[in-house]
Amino acid sequence: MELLDAKTFAALSKEEKIVAICRDVIYRMDSGLIEPHNGDFFRNKFFLNDTDGTPQTEINTKECEVCAKGALMCSWVGNFNNYDWDAFYSFNERMLRQEYPRELTIIFGETMLDNIEAAFEGNAYSWHINIEEALRYVGKFEKGDLRGIMNYIIENNGTFPVPFVSYYV
Repeated sequence: MELLDAKTFAALSKEEKIVAICRDVIYRMDSGLIEPHNGDFFRNKFFLNDTDGTPQTEINTKECEVCAKGALMCSWVGNFNNYDWDAFYSFNERMLRQEYPRELTIIFGETMLDNIEAAFEGNAYSWHINIEEALRYVGKFEKGDLRGIMNYIIENNGTFPVPFVSYYV
């Protein structure tokens, strides 16, 4: 698997970074490393029985079932961060409090991350920053359509424009 080069990535604009991460998510889906799964931030098959390597090594070699935010986190950790296991395990815990890896929040912004998750889960929640906007994404994408969401962001040059929908789900 070819990883993103940290130096090249750092020189990209915010939108180019978003596109690079979205392309990496699609690559990971095509490679069988990411399996989209509604309702779980991150679920894998290696925590309990095979943790020879770092979280980065495991993410780059073994399948993970993830939601949209979990997929973005897998791309980030798989490419750039060599978290220790304690820090990595705490992501699920922090997600329950609506926290997210700081680096990705800086790149994507909280609103975009919320809307990506609403589109993927097929539901908007009271904690969404703009519930009305989130519902428009829910109406645009099929529940669990991670590929469609990533492609939409890529086609829109690293932005996630609010789609026009004539109805709310």
